[in-house]
Amino acid sequence: METGEFMHRNVPLYVSLTAAMALTVAAARAEDGLNLTISPQDKLSVRVYDWQQADGTLREWPAFNGEFVVGSNGRVELPLIGLVDAASRSAPEIASDVANRLQAQVGLIAKPSVIVDVAEYRPYYVMGDVDHPGEFAFKPGLTALKAYSIAGGSRLMQGAAVWQPAHDLLSAAGDARTLSQRIDELKAKRARLGAELAGESAVSFPPELGANSKSLVERERQLFEERRNALRQGLNSLASQKALNEEEVKALQGRIDVNADQSQRIEAQVERTKGLVQNGLITAAQILTLQQAHTELQSQQLDINGRIFIVREQISKIEKDMFDLQSSRQQEVLADMQATEASLHEAVNRIQTLSDIMGQAQAAIANPLHTASAIRFTIRRRQSILTFDDGRDPPIEPGDIVTVERTVSQTADGPQSAAETAIVRADGKSPADVQ
Repeated sequence: METGEFMHRNVPLYVSLTAAMALTVAAARAEDGLNLTISPQDKLSVRVYDWQQADGTLREWPAFNGEFVVGSNGRVELPLIGLVDAASRSAPEIASDVANRLQAQVGLIAKPSVIVDVAEYRPYYVMGDVDHPGEFAFKPGLTALKAYSIAGGSRLMQGAAVWQPAHDLLSAAGDARTLSQRIDELKAKRARLGAELAGESAVSFPPELGANSKSLVERERQLFEERRNALRQGLNSLASQKALNEEEVKALQGRIDVNADQSQRIEAQVERTKGLVQNGLITAAQILTLQQAHTELQSQQLDINGRIFIVREQISKIEKDMFDLQSSRQQEVLADMQATEASLHEAVNRIQTLSDIMGQAQAAIANPLHTASAIRFTIRRRQSILTFDDGRDPPIEPGDIVTVERTVSQTADGPQSAAETAIVRADGKSPADVQ
């Protein structure tokens, strides 16, 4: 018997089976203790069928079927009927709404069969005291312990009581060695900058920089010489330009003196020639020649004075450039010195902190009687905060923000407790936004 003929003859049976399947899914979710309503970021699977009474077949609507993501406004946009409210509703409620709207929109006599299911729930996030923090895909039936396990669990649980202190000790020791080298570099740099600020001819390095710091001391000494020579060459170049301009001013001043002497002589000769002209001994043309020579000397005098003015301006600019070069070098060194002092202070404080960590880790290794006592789950769900610290394994819903807090106990000789908190955000914001 063909499927179409079977369904045609057994429509009540088909409807009953469909209803039974829907009830089975709903019952399974009810057993999980969850009421998984739809929320933004959920991806819905929508399928539409209608029963063809004429030939007894079930016809699929391929143009309508597909997967659709619920938007931030809580609605999902479907073909033909547009936006449909989805947030805070169940899948069957959405399916019923879609069927009613399709019947009205298309003008069907009977409502089509609409199946709405959640293809993919919005994710949840785990961070903190786990090996693999981050974003995780939600699946129905998820509980807090399962989510904790998926994220890698606790290092304390996995590695026993000695593993973590030993890891902390090795990590802190490595960081301390790196910081110690960094402190030596900063001290050598500070000595070099101090010598530059004081205008010293050599660098006096602090005595604590021993043989192990020989290479960085030599590097700073070489850098000091290179910078000192570069500054000196720059100043010498400007000084040479200034000296050339000063020599030009002296030469021009000498020409002024010569021209002044010649001008006085021509003026005296003109006065003598005027008497000879009056007596008719020489012509007036000879006086005109002397006056033209005197005028030319005066013109040359003006040109020389103009050139002297220009050269003296160049000398002033060179002197300003020399001052700016020295001033900018001093400002650069001073700023570098301040930054170096700040970095050195930070490194010294950090290495002290690492020393404290190593001391605590060594004490913990010497007395490794740590036992994990409890794990607390705090679930932030929408506007509510739920705390579970009594060994319960609460269910997790899509979009939950979970805080995992681990408390450990130790013998009376050691610390009484230690806590690590991991904040899980489901909305993608930083943990600081939770504060």
